[in-house]
Formats: sequence, structure tokens, C-alpha cells
Amino acid sequence: MKKFFSVFFAAATAFSLWADDVVTASDLQKWRHSSATSELVDGSLRVRVQTQPRGAWGSIGSYIKGHSTNHYLQIKLGEMESASVAPGAANSSSNGGKIGNIYTGVNTFKIPPHAARTFYLALTMLGDRREKVGPWIDFQEVRTTLQPFNAPVVSLANGDTVKVGSKLKITLRTRETLSALPTVRFCLSPGFADYKFNHQDKITLKKSGDGIYTAEFTVDNNALMLPNTPQKKYSVMALTTLNGMNCYYTLPFKFDLNTGKEVDVTLANSGSLQVRDDRKLWLQHIRGVNLVRGKKLRLLPATDYGLTKDDKDVTDLTDGRLSHRSDDRIWFGKDACGWYFGDPQIYIGIDLGKVQSVEKLVIRCLGGTSGNFKFPRMFNVFVSKDGKTYYPAASMQKLAPCEAAQSDWKNYYYLSEDAKMPNTRMYPFALSVQADARYIILNIVGETGSVFSDELACIKADRKGAGFNAAYKKEGREIPMEGLVVRPRVNELAVMQGLPAPQAFLITDMRAGDDRKKAAEIVLELPKGMSVIGKKGETLANGVTRYIFPIKRANVNAKYSCPNLYIAAPGKVSGTATVYARSGGVDQFKSVLPVKQVVPPQLKPFKRLHISLSWMHEDSGRQWPDFFNEWGKFGFNTVSLFPRYWTNAYYVKRGQLFADAARKAGYKTIMNDSSFHEMARGKKAGHEIYCQIPGRPNTMHCPTYRGADYAKEMERVRRCVANSKPDYVFYDIETYHFVRSSAPVCTRCKAVLAKSGKSLDDMLFAHGSGMMADLKKAIAQGSKDAGIKMPVIGSYNRQPLHPVYGVELWKDTYPASLDMAQPSLYVAGRAVDVHNNIRANHKLLGNKKLLPWLTTGCYGEFESYKVEQMVLEALMNGACGVTYFGFTEFTDSPLDFYYHIKALAAVKDHEDLIMDGKVTDITGSNKDMLYSMLVNGDEALLLVGNYNNSAPETLVKLPFKPSVVKDLRAGKTISAGQNFKFNVPRSDIRLFYLKK
Repeated sequence: MKKFFSVFFAAATAFSLWADDVVTASDLQKWRHSSATSELVDGSLRVRVQTQPRGAWGSIGSYIKGHSTNHYLQIKLGEMESASVAPGAANSSSNGGKIGNIYTGVNTFKIPPHAARTFYLALTMLGDRREKVGPWIDFQEVRTTLQPFNAPVVSLANGDTVKVGSKLKITLRTRETLSALPTVRFCLSPGFADYKFNHQDKITLKKSGDGIYTAEFTVDNNALMLPNTPQKKYSVMALTTLNGMNCYYTLPFKFDLNTGKEVDVTLANSGSLQVRDDRKLWLQHIRGVNLVRGKKLRLLPATDYGLTKDDKDVTDLTDGRLSHRSDDRIWFGKDACGWYFGDPQIYIGIDLGKVQSVEKLVIRCLGGTSGNFKFPRMFNVFVSKDGKTYYPAASMQKLAPCEAAQSDWKNYYYLSEDAKMPNTRMYPFALSVQADARYIILNIVGETGSVFSDELACIKADRKGAGFNAAYKKEGREIPMEGLVVRPRVNELAVMQGLPAPQAFLITDMRAGDDRKKAAEIVLELPKGMSVIGKKGETLANGVTRYIFPIKRANVNAKYSCPNLYIAAPGKVSGTATVYARSGGVDQFKSVLPVKQVVPPQLKPFKRLHISLSWMHEDSGRQWPDFFNEWGKFGFNTVSLFPRYWTNAYYVKRGQLFADAARKAGYKTIMNDSSFHEMARGKKAGHEIYCQIPGRPNTMHCPTYRGADYAKEMERVRRCVANSKPDYVFYDIETYHFVRSSAPVCTRCKAVLAKSGKSLDDMLFAHGSGMMADLKKAIAQGSKDAGIKMPVIGSYNRQPLHPVYGVELWKDTYPASLDMAQPSLYVAGRAVDVHNNIRANHKLLGNKKLLPWLTTGCYGEFESYKVEQMVLEALMNGACGVTYFGFTEFTDSPLDFYYHIKALAAVKDHEDLIMDGKVTDITGSNKDMLYSMLVNGDEALLLVGNYNNSAPETLVKLPFKPSVVKDLRAGKTISAGQNFKFNVPRSDIRLFYLKK
């Protein structure tokens, strides 16, 4: 029972907190409020300062009794709207004093001598003089205790003063289930400037008991002196993070250090450690000469977020100053730029005044939450010397959590985005330019309509390496910075003779004001011999045919989508095509494109190899002219179905008609299913399917949830199988990547863990394998209901090479619940990565139940010819076929399909050799090349790739002397002995069939 009693204090009721008691939010509401108002919100007491004539500051408070200086005061703080609240704890009794600053998380202080016995604890905060009430702050819990939990308590071996040679000990007690050993850092309060006692920037604790972690260290001459002045006093804090919760301990010692080493207070105005770290990284990235400092930028479209927009936006990003807000919540500040309501395609134009040598471009962007404030999907940098022709210099694309291992911070990046609003962060993205340029265009593609930044820097190159100006060796193009622009991704219009394929165009709207409301059309002018299937055009001079396609969007700020056009060229064609937009009847920028025609080899579907485009909706097939007759000519022998979208009788019937037509045409079918994602459809944060974390409503799937919605999800899967009758079921389950931070603080998971007696990982893996087993049971029941045999089951990115995926452990799910491995190889055309992954997975599997997910553009576009190389590397190293994500990645150029067809055509007569051949180790005299071989009896296939652009010559000692050698890509028979010498052109491959 809480030992509270009433006292009269300044005409208000206050309560006394006795030692070892805990005050929760509802009790805090009873504390005395001074110039403050409060309400209970999601388990927290949300407090705001009421502005008074005397100032904008306030507090809530209570007496603390029955303790000693051996006790600790702990204050748990939830979120706060702004770091300007500057919350603190103080002894407001006579002869009292400040106790310390408090921050989001658990704050722990040793009770100071001035607060011995009884004292009045005031939780203080600042308001906003410009407003009637200030920003809110959430208080969750206050306690005093002799043994604090979730506090990295630092003790001093002797005395009360830290000196060189002093021995310190960190003791952390916690009831949290930790997935890794905790680390402790030190920083100053306020401001979070870095602090250290010796050479160590952080200290990893060791487990020394049940829930106890410790470390000992000695202060040496590397210790930093405190930058205290009469005007500003700093404290040293120890900080650790436990399952996403920050835990602070303010050291109560005196400091007597004269090491001559000073704290860098450059960043001592940061409102949190995360802000400090991000700003520190910014300063590291921008060392050198900033060529864009003070220059005006061209921003397209114009900024539109009211709280940031003003007439200084064109220089806000180049003024050399980061946001004035110490919490980096820049969407409240006029010193930032914000786009929020439109198409998330931002273009920033830079004119350096003259040609300069540029090392990199650095920009700070907002993101980090599970809501609308997310980091951009992609950055593209283009350089030019004349302002007319621009060349691609850098590109970096965001990865999904399941692809995080590919993050190299050059072409790809990954940052966690599971924070609750308003816990955004400002990350400095560094884009390597390495080129001479006067004009630079930075294209930012938002993940949502929200793109915010407060500063950009263009750093001068001090030296030029071997790859400097490599951008100018690439294909250049005009980048119009006005109007409505329609163009393909590549500077040509490719077409396959006799085999139409989908072609889409990119649409960028740079119109301003009322022009954005004008009617829009795409105009395509094709030379003689080319036509758009199913569309009527107007014949112009010289046999040119003009086609006009109206385009619409939901509203003036929405993004246009381009229809897929199927361009036919039954005979030989040449010349140029022109594509452009019309806005309000006025022609816009025109792209004149050379026509590139290729002749695809004839191809029939394979009988044993699996070839599919798994992420292609039925509607894409319905819109494809004569789809079922044409699809097999591309080498595909399966058709994908999405029965999760067959949500009523009409869509079920429609989907079944499509599936029946596919089977009648001889295709196998795939049921594509996002299990557990569908369970979350329409569910708000905090729903029971998510981890139940007190005070933190979230959308992180709970691995131990087995309630009514789980049962409904299993029934949905059963129903989808029964309705679609698939030959394959491919899962795309990416819902449990944050479970090691959510499960340890989830009340349901903690209860299950305690009952299980297992480690956290073992408990999670048990539930993961249980979920996969339940899905298989649902599929089995659906198959039985439909009267079909059990489908083959695969799951995206599950593979023995990387055995842990979320809550799944490969050995527990294969072959019990999965029938094949499906590694994700979205590697931007890097055939070497495909080779290495497939070969390693095949070795671990010991069979060819291995179907990689490839892509022709997801996570980075690349030259289409590399599709052929990736497909062949997969087939030659142990895969049973390939599948792709996704259909739209194929629509920027028919050449993606062409090189896919070309790869399959090269091995069309050797399907059995691919499926039955043994993956054999082989090499050649040129060690810079990559070698792959399949051997089956007296037959073999040899693939050699010169991906490193090395000298073309190599010699391979074959496992037998061949009587027949065929160059499969050239269609020629050549003579060769067992010592086989040949050339492989740079960036190319050679593929040979060998018969003993």
C-alpha cells in the first residue's frame, strides 16, 4: 500500500513520496501544479506550462520523505514535444538546490546531501512566452530506492573526487531481457557533448549475476577536463540503451582533472544523444571547403510546408547553420525547407559559379519514424559543366530491413525507421560526386510525400583519384527544370522485333501554380513500321504515327502514373521516336530517342526449370495483349496470382477465370501471399496483434500473439489456396525484423518467455517455426478442400547462408515448413554476388531446391545486359530456376526482357544438364575472372565471366578432353583440347557446352 498522507502547501494538496515507493502517472496528477496544466495520455501525465506575466516556466512537485543519501531518485520520462522544455529535477525546499537535468527515458540521481531526509521535489520545465501554453512533456514514473534498476550507476573506489588514477565501477541492474551485452557511454549534461575518462569511447559491460552487468576502469591522462564556467555548469552522465529505452545516471562526484585535454563543446547544444551523434557525423562529412555556402538554390517544386516555408528557403540550406532546434524537429522551424503535400520528386539545382572540383554532396534529411516522416527512398546526383547536358555522378537507394546487409553507404543505405512520433532524426547523407562541375542537380525521391532538410554542403575535392570524372564517361542527357516532362529512363526506345513488351515512361511535374491544374497528355511519335497495340494514331509526314494518351491523377499534388504501352515492330525498323507531354494543349520538353531494335531468339517454356515473374498482378496479365499466347515466348512457365486481393465473390470469380485460363494454356500458377502483413491490414497502433509495450502503442508484430486475428489469418490463407488452386505458394513475410527490440519489453512476450524457461532467441525461434508450421497446415487444408496436391512452398529471402530471418531459424523451417530456399539477390546487376550466393547456398543445401529472387531494377537500375549474366550465374551454380520482383522493373525498357530471354535461349537445349549436373569447382589462368561448371557424365557446361574488366585471355584445364565444344551464345561449334584457351571480352561472358 502506498504510504501517502496529505499536507497543506500553498493552498494546494501535495502528497509525500516515501522511500521505495513508486509514483505512477495517475498519482503524479495529484501533485502540486505550479503554472502547469496536465492530463493523462496513454499511461503518461502530459504536462504543459501555462504562460504567466512573470514568465514561461512551471513545475509539478511533492514532498519526498523517509530516505537518506544512500537512496537514488529515479524519474521516467516519456516523450516531449520539444527539447526546449528543458525538464529538470530540483530540491525546492529552503537551502535546496538543483538535482539535475532529465531526458526521455529513465533518469537516475544519487540523493544529494541538500535533499537528505525530507525535501520538496519539483519537476521543472519551460514553456513558450509566445503561446498561452508551452510544448507538452510526458512524465511516467517517479521513485526513490536503495537499489535502482535500469541505471548505469557509477561508483568511485576512494573519496568523492575523480582524479587521474581513480578507479570507477559501473553497475547496471535490470529486469529487462537483453539480446546483447549493454554498452555505456559518457556525455555532458546539458548538451550531450562527448566525454571520456580514458581512451575508451564506450565500455561494454559483462554479465556478473542474474540481471547484473558490471565493468571497472581507471581514469588516465586521456580524461577530459570539464568546461565549467561561472555562467554554465556541466555534469557527467553515464548512458546506456536497453531495448530502445535510454537510461541515464548523473555522476555525483567532484572532478579534479588537469590533463590538458578539453571537451569539444561544438555540439554542446544538442537536445539528445541521437541529435549529438547525427550532428557530429554532419561535421565529419563536411570537413573541407563548402563550395555552395551562401549560394541560392533552385528548388523544384517550390517548398509547401507552412511551418517552414518563407522567402529565405532558397538559401536556408546553404546558410551554414543547422536547425536552431536542439531536438532537430525541423518541421517547426523557418530555417528549414519542407515538402509535404505533393509528388515526392524533389529537384535541387546548384550553380557553383564556375567549374569546380567536387568531392561530395552532403544533405541532412528528416526521417526515422514508422509514420509519414521517413528518410528518402533515393538520392540521385547529376553534374554538368555547361548546364545543358547532365551526367549521373551518384545514386543511393534505401533498403528494406530484410536487405539491410547490402547497405554500403555508397549505392545503398539502411536506417531503422521504427520510432514513434515525434522521435525523428536528421541524418547527413553523403553522396560521392568525384567530378569537375559547375552545375549540379540533386534529385530526392521521397518515401512519402514528406521531404525535409535544413542544410546542404558541396565539398571541394582536394585531390583527384583514378575514378575522378568517371561520370562524364556515362551517357549524358538534358534535365529540364520546368514544365511537365515525360521521358524513358534510358536515352533510347528499345523494341523487340515480333515480340511486343510493355514500355512505360517517367513523368515529372515541375509546373508551378495554376499550371499544375492543366489537363495533361503523353504524346508518342513512332517511325514507320512501329505501332502501339490497341491504340489508334494519327499518320504524319514520313510515315510517322502520333499517339496521344490523356493522363490523370487524383489531385493536383498527386503523382501521375503512366500506362504500359505495348509497341509492336513486326519487321525491321530504324530512325527516331519522340515522346513529350502536353500541358493545357502546349507541347513540353521533347525527348528525341534513337530506336534500338533487337531480335529475340525463339523460346519455349522449360519443363523442369522454374521461370517466373512472381510479383506480377493478374491485372498486368489482363492488360497484356494476347497474354497467354505471348508469355511463354519470354521463357516463363508460371503465372502469378494474388488471391489475397480477391475480397468478394466478384473478385474471386474474376481471379479464378484468370487462373483457369493460365492452367489451360499450360502454365503452373503461384499464389503470392504476404502472410501476417494481411493480418495487420486496417489495424491501428496498439492493436492486440502488436507487441504490448506499456505507454508505447506500436505496429511491431508480436511473435507470441495467437489470438482471434491469428486464427483469421490462417483461415484467410486456407481460403486463398482453396480459391486459387496454386502449384506454388511464395510468402513475402517481412514483419518481424524489430522483434528483438520489441519482444523484451512486450508484456505478452515476457510472460511467454518466463513460462518457457528458454533464452529469448530460443523462445522467438520456437514461435517463428510454429508460425511457419501453422501456415503450412492452412495450405494443406486449402489444398485438400480444393482437391489439388500440396503446393511447393517458398519464402522470400529464406536461405541457409543467412539462417536467421526475424524469428525464423532455417534449420527449424526447412524442410519442415518450406520446400526450397529463396535468397533475395536485388544486387543491381552484380553477377559476382549472384554467383557467390547461389554457390554457397547450394553447398549448404546439398541439392538444387534453390530459387533466387532477381530483379531488373529494385534497389538500383543497371544496364540491361547484366540480366543475362545474373540468370546464367544462378543456373550454373545450383539454382533450379529464377523468379523476379517485379513487373514494373521490367517496364522501363524491353531490353530487360530481351536479355532474360537471351540467357534462357542459350541453355534451352540443356535443361537436364542444368538440373542434374554437379556444380564443379574449376578455375583458369586468369584469376580475375569468375568460373562456373556443371558436369553430368560425359557432358558439361562452362561459364566464364570477365566482370572485373581484366585482360581477356584465359586458359582452363577441362575435366575431360572434349570431342564437341559449342559456344552457346554465338551458336557456333569450335575446336578445343583439354587445355582450353579462349578470350572473354571485358564486362562480358562466355558460355560453352562440352561433350567428352
